[in-house]
Amino acid sequence: MLRVTLLSALLLSSISVSSPSRAEPALASATDAPLAIIGIADGVYKEQGNALTWALKRTLDKSIEWNNAEVGVTMEALISAAHCPEIPNRTCLSKIARISGLKRFIWGTLTLKQGRVTAQLWLFGGDTTGRTAVLEYSSNMVDTFDEDLLRLANNGLTQLLGAIHFPVQVRSSEPKGTIVVDDVVVGNLEAKAANVAVTAGDHRFRLVLPDATVVARSVRVRVESTNHVRLDFISIPES
Repeated sequence: MLRVTLLSALLLSSISVSSPSRAEPALASATDAPLAIIGIADGVYKEQGNALTWALKRTLDKSIEWNNAEVGVTMEALISAAHCPEIPNRTCLSKIARISGLKRFIWGTLTLKQGRVTAQLWLFGGDTTGRTAVLEYSSNMVDTFDEDLLRLANNGLTQLLGAIHFPVQVRSSEPKGTIVVDDVVVGNLEAKAANVAVTAGDHRFRLVLPDATVVARSVRVRVESTNHVRLDFISIPES
């Protein structure tokens, strides 16, 4: 019988909640709101579980809205204190919330079959209880520097928390302009530079100059890497 690995992320109760304009459903738009990834309970899929947990933590740390907050307690300890089974039911989840003093938390399960991982995450607490995210991917994705694994973690967190943005540094030889990403204005270029926030993935960046001239390019925004974008005209000599 397949054993199940438990993933847990506990959401610190001090987070203030509001809705970002581009995310639905969304829980927070505050910068660097703390979210603690507790770890993984015992299970036979430790390598896959550890890799996904690391990716979740790293995604939070790299994002603008959230940061990974380490806490001095493990999920195993909370489950033991609540006298719960390895996979807690609704009653046990409520006990864990009371013991930890947390109003909301994310928890989930991970299974592996025929080389494929299925991970399911739940958001517990208040009116968010029952919100889920499902991830399916190859069991070979255990490299903690794998951008594909980070994008997968970002996908799961986005399903639960709403859109997650990452910093992008824009530079240009042009002094001023409006920065548009996928037809949405995200910032203004001043003194040939701007810092903007964009979700991970493939996007179309445009720099609209004061005279309405447009400089455009396609860019893949990454979770792990520092994102630098140059928006310049390319001079093509006459033949």
